[in-house]
Amino acid sequence: MEAPFDIFSLARGLMGFVKDIRRCPGELTEAAAALVPAYVYLCKAVCRVLGVKRAIIDVHRSSNDFISPPDTFRELSFPSLKLLVEMLAAEGIDSVLHLNGNRDLNLEILRGLPAGRVVANSTAPRISSVPRRSSATASAYTVMSRSVCWPWASRPRWTSTATA
Repeated sequence: MEAPFDIFSLARGLMGFVKDIRRCPGELTEAAAALVPAYVYLCKAVCRVLGVKRAIIDVHRSSNDFISPPDTFRELSFPSLKLLVEMLAAEGIDSVLHLNGNRDLNLEILRGLPAGRVVANSTAPRISSVPRRSSATASAYTVMSRSVCWPWASRPRWTSTATA
C-alpha cells in the first residue's frame, strides 16, 4: 500500500501534489493522519487472510528527489508514516518500507520508527550517507544489495552482502 501522505500524489498528480505542499501543508498532514486507522484496518484484514504479519508500505513521493529539505519530510510525511508503523506494530504487524528514490537526507529521521518492527528496502542505486560505526552512531546499518536493514529492524531472513 502507498504511505498515507504519498497517496495524495497519486490522487492529485505530481504537480497538484507539489502545489498542495506549498499551499496547504497542514491540511495534507492532517488528512494523511486521518487515513491511518483505515490503513491499519485494511492491513489487519489482509494479514489475517494471508497469514502473514507483515505489511509493505510504498514511500514514493516523500523521497529527497521529490520533496526537500528534510524538514519537509519530517514535518509533513513522517508523522503519518510513524503513526501507521506504530499502530501496525501494536497489532503485531511488521512494516517493510519500500523507499523509492534518494533517502540520504531522511535516514536519521527514519530511525524514529519503532525498534524491531521495520525493514527498509531502497531502490536507490546507492545510499551514500549510511553511517559507519562511530561514537555518534550507536548502531550500524546492514546493507543488503539495494536494501537497508537497521539492526533495530525485524530480523532479516537473508544473508547480508555487506555491513556498513
